[in-house]
Amino acid sequence: YLAETGNRPYFLVARDETGIVKGVLLGFRERVGEEDQDAGRPTFFGFVERRARRIFPVFRVLNGPLILDKKRAGEIGRAIWEEVDRICIADRIFQLRGRRPIHGPSPCVGSVESAAGKEVISSPWGTYLIDLTLTESEMWKKLKRPARKAIRRAEAQGVTVKMIRGGAGLVDYVELLRKTRKSLGLSFPPIFPNQKMWNCLGEKGSLQVFVAEVGNAICYGLGVLSFNGILFEIGVARKLDVEAGGFAGDLVKWKIMCWGAEMGNRVYDLTGVAPDPKNRKEEGIRRFKSKFGGAYVEFPLYTKTYSPCKAVLLRQLKKIRLDG
Repeated sequence: YLAETGNRPYFLVARDETGIVKGVLLGFRERVGEEDQDAGRPTFFGFVERRARRIFPVFRVLNGPLILDKKRAGEIGRAIWEEVDRICIADRIFQLRGRRPIHGPSPCVGSVESAAGKEVISSPWGTYLIDLTLTESEMWKKLKRPARKAIRRAEAQGVTVKMIRGGAGLVDYVELLRKTRKSLGLSFPPIFPNQKMWNCLGEKGSLQVFVAEVGNAICYGLGVLSFNGILFEIGVARKLDVEAGGFAGDLVKWKIMCWGAEMGNRVYDLTGVAPDPKNRKEEGIRRFKSKFGGAYVEFPLYTKTYSPCKAVLLRQLKKIRLDG
């Protein structure tokens, strides 16, 4: 899917002297073409962002590295990061961005910064992990009272939830997702559900999309990526101008929890809350996601900049955008 959307994936594998795999890492260089999937901002800033991809190319690391030999974790981690550095320097990458794996024991945790070099800057982030190995009644009991109340109110409003199978339902969901992002002044990143992602992952069962309807009209939608017993939610789409279905998001999350447990998954990752909310929006997101009985987990996002001069330029561009 990354390749289909113009990104350049790298599947890094570290082997020992005998050829046995000891560590793996998936990373990709973000696409640098002119195509933009609905910037959602004023024309000037959309123009700047499209050009910025060429000036400030980014290499992203997805949940890694994963180390398979605890005794040699430091050695393996350094070897992987040395190769990442080589790729980034050769490809004139501006910035490396990634996060540690958090869904199980990882001997590399605690050594990412030292392995990747002192230039790495860590910033905290958080999420809620819901235990899907519990029974449905056990999960219901772990919900906070506001979540149970909201689910019942959504059902009383006539909200129904279904998993769509592509086709017109997917088109309607993606359109609502675009409108949602645009109304919030946000871009449409390549990791959000769209037709290409569905073609690559939906038919294989690695992507599901759940939608809530009132009177056969979608009022809320949410994508779910699944891998190795872990569900990751992406792509919240919602109508902001309707009273009916105001609690649809709670019902959708509950249905995903029940479906995920039934399918034998272990964890539902609500993918992101601010550890220290800075505004009402961040406070609201954290309050909403905390209702579903998940365990709160913090982890670092790490960033490594290869061009200090470009970093200064980027800060000035961001200042111009905020002032505007």
